[in-house]
Amino acid sequence: TATGGTITCANPTITLMASSTTAGVTYLWTAPNGATSTDQNPTDTDQGGTYTLVVTAPNACTAMTTVMVIEDTTPPDVTAMGTTINCGPGPFFVTANSTTPGVTYFWTDADGVTSTEQNPEVFGDGGTMNTEMITLVVTAPNGCTTTTTVTVIEDTTPPNVTATGGTITCANPTITLMASSTTAGVTYLWTAPNGATSTDQN
Repeated sequence: TATGGTITCANPTITLMASSTTAGVTYLWTAPNGATSTDQNPTDTDQGGTYTLVVTAPNACTAMTTVMVIEDTTPPDVTAMGTTINCGPGPFFVTANSTTPGVTYFWTDADGVTSTEQNPEVFGDGGTMNTEMITLVVTAPNGCTTTTTVTVIEDTTPPNVTATGGTITCANPTITLMASSTTAGVTYLWTAPNGATSTDQN
């Protein structure tokens, strides 16, 4: 009787097992690449495929059998996305997904902070425009890993603004408040002393 096994990234070698109730037999294993071994249970088998075992009894009669060694060394697939931290309320997350069942996730940022969550929350460090690379290692149940990186952008630069008021007189009972910004796409919100508001730029 003989058994093979499965090679994985966690267990890159296996031991082939053989036994016989016939006393005094010898064993001859032949690997898929033609290599041979006379060990009863050869170890450090690191090649997948069909292994052939010939057992020879003292009377020179032989028995032959084959076993399979399966290679399960496929790394997990992964898709990951970074994010942009801005002055909005958040929260902000980096995200990852894998179609390989049973994977684990391990994130490490530039400061050495780690997380094992699939989609961990990330925080800014108080800068106004920073870019940080975060490394993700995804590990499958077979021990194989895939490494990727995502980018986290911290965009917390406030818009610049200039504004002017004016003087109300009997000759000019109303004025136009003026505002401008060189930051593209800004919105404006004026609040008067009585609490009234306006979203007009001027």
